[in-house]
Amino acid sequence: MAQLLRADLLPEAWIAPLQVRQLRALLRHRTGLIRLRTQLQNRIHAVVADFGYDRSGSYLSGPGRGWLAGLELPAISRELVTDYLALIHGLAPLTDRIDGELRQHAKAGPRVKILTTLPGVGQFTALVMLAEIGDITRFGSARKLASWAGLTPAVRGSDLHVRHGHISKQGSAWLRWVLNQAAQTAKRSPEFAATYDAIAKRRGKKIATIAISRKLLTRAWHLLAAAQAADPATPDASTATAAHPRPGGSPSPGRARSCGMSRPPAALDHLTEQPGPRTHGHGSRPHAGGAGWVLARPLRHPGRGMHNDPQRPARTPIFPASHDPSPLAGLKLVRPRRCAAAGAPA
Repeated sequence: MAQLLRADLLPEAWIAPLQVRQLRALLRHRTGLIRLRTQLQNRIHAVVADFGYDRSGSYLSGPGRGWLAGLELPAISRELVTDYLALIHGLAPLTDRIDGELRQHAKAGPRVKILTTLPGVGQFTALVMLAEIGDITRFGSARKLASWAGLTPAVRGSDLHVRHGHISKQGSAWLRWVLNQAAQTAKRSPEFAATYDAIAKRRGKKIATIAISRKLLTRAWHLLAAAQAADPATPDASTATAAHPRPGGSPSPGRARSCGMSRPPAALDHLTEQPGPRTHGHGSRPHAGGAGWVLARPLRHPGRGMHNDPQRPARTPIFPASHDPSPLAGLKLVRPRRCAAAGAPA
């Protein structure tokens, strides 16, 4: 592990910058307030339904509040309805203030306008998508983004048997939620109506809606990737990256540096090349492709022998001060063995 860390070969996890985390918190807070308001409305409906009252329209409009005030309810039930209405009335200024802040975020982010061109995607949905996805360059393709969002089928395989189940539901549940909400409108648009009807006939409406959600996410990746390639320096509050650059040319957050190399770099010219056999155990077919280079175990200390003498004092440090300070100095290169059947490194 220490050698891999020195060579910058350990994969890294992407941590959202402070601006992105703050935007996520604001969006989730607004969603929590809306859900609380809906919960209070459902409680009012349950209280009046116990006495046989019902109304098709909203309870919070002017006619709805007048209708509630004219109902003959017991004292406790009337007190409950009054308290619920007071709580709903107290939530209104909070949601209005947050909506104003979110509109300012939407105006400041050019990528919000790009995402709102998708059917069923408004400013709030676009902001949630940008805040949850973060840096779009973390994902090399739309399929990888869909897999990260948990919209790809779970695969369970053993030997030659492979079973594809329901979606994995990994990643951000908030992203899947807003995509599902957007798909409820997008599935009726001319762009997705035919696809939705075809899948709904074969697999059902729920699976068809999830399929539209993934198509929306796929289109969103292409739009964001194109915008990033056209103007990578465009500031955006929901896609801001860390302010400090990474030293040593290390990979971007969320990406792991590959260990394979097509040829030894100049920094590794002093290391030893160990050619491997061109065939692998079970077969005799020669390897047709070019020989690659793979980082292997660390080289031994030049002065340390093969024996393990307990009387011999340990030598520290492992690499002397005069050694090449390259981060890959303690590694040697070997040619990978190829499997004759599959053509893949063993």
